[in-house]
Amino acid sequence: MRTLVDPPPALHCERCNGDLRFKKIEQHTSLPEYDISTFVCTKCGHEKSYKARHNPHSTPCGNRKPPEPVG
Repeated sequence: MRTLVDPPPALHCERCNGDLRFKKIEQHTSLPEYDISTFVCTKCGHEKSYKARHNPHSTPCGNRKPPEPVG
């Protein structure tokens, strides 16, 4: 049995040390190659946003259509 470890510090709230959960992802308004990921603390509700380079191989945010079947 492997030992349990705490998640990386980036997944904890800076204010109360609660767990951060994913809320939404948006495209950056002035830099289209970047996305803004928003996380919310499960204890205090504090929101934290991170800017990350957009993954060109992911599905666009507004596209809710399932992927095409292979074969």
